Amino acid sequence: MKKLLHITLLILLAVFLFCAPAAIAHGVHMNIYTLRSDIKTAKYQGTIEIWHVVSFKTHGSSGVGYLKTRAASFEKSNSYVYISVKGMTPQEALERAANGELPDIISSPQLFELPGASLRSLTLPTKKLPEKFASDSFRLPYMYDEYVLCCNEAIFNQLGVSLPLGEEMDEDTLLKVMHEASANDLTPLTLTSVQFLTPLSALSAAQFPKEEYSLYAEEQLPSLSEYSIPVDSGEFAAQTAAMIICTRCELNNLLESKQGASLSVREYALSDFTDAVQCVSVLSKGDSKKEDMCESFALSLLSNRAQSGLDELGMMRVIPEK
Repeated sequence: MKKLLHITLLILLAVFLFCAPAAIAHGVHMNIYTLRSDIKTAKYQGTIEIWHVVSFKTHGSSGVGYLKTRAASFEKSNSYVYISVKGMTPQEALERAANGELPDIISSPQLFELPGASLRSLTLPTKKLPEKFASDSFRLPYMYDEYVLCCNEAIFNQLGVSLPLGEEMDEDTLLKVMHEASANDLTPLTLTSVQFLTPLSALSAAQFPKEEYSLYAEEQLPSLSEYSIPVDSGEFAAQTAAMIICTRCELNNLLESKQGASLSVREYALSDFTDAVQCVSVLSKGDSKKEDMCESFALSLLSNRAQSGLDELGMMRVIPEK
């Protein structure tokens, strides 16, 4: 009897040892599967719509193409997330918003506001973001352009005014050409006509080598306020305006156009000021998972890889190159 009992126990032990690994493995597999499933369902899955509101032109590639490339890269890292990018003018965006349409993410100029849109406060990487781009937490700057003072060399030669060497225009030359151009029925200076940009602010912020004050401060240089400084309507390209303040991308686009083919232009830096900044914002619609995913995409535009892609647009990086 004892022998039979021992044999039975041995058989049961053998069965247990044979089955235990499979049962343990199944349990581990179930735990891993459950964990992965929990992580997966904790993140948003679905479609995200981005509006790229175009105000100032880039040089080379398009801003829409750039965002589509970044969206495709983001989708690879986030399963079951699909991003649709639509490019439009500010007017088109305003019309769609008036009809009740709103995106999940909006890429737009710094001074553009979309009526009816409630924006989510973002966790800005303040340590990475240069101080001059620090704004409110609802708009994340991710690319920008700079202003330049462009001089038409043919007109300067005509007026007998020599262009200064180096990268900066001096106060005396600027005032002299303003006077000479006006006396010869030429427009001394024009400004870019791009919506949402205030290029005159770049001139007012300029610090010229001769003095330590801003040039366009009327109380200090009242002579400049005597001149009309209009928005450019093709005068600079037609060589009836001596100078123009525009963005660097605009200058490059002009020089590659038919109108600019015959132009000889010298450009000078103005100041660190620029409002030619493109920002990205996340709209708050009550879906926290979706908003979290949208914020992740917005922050991804500040990655080194994303910022390096701005070179093809002729735009400048918000995060300096490492």
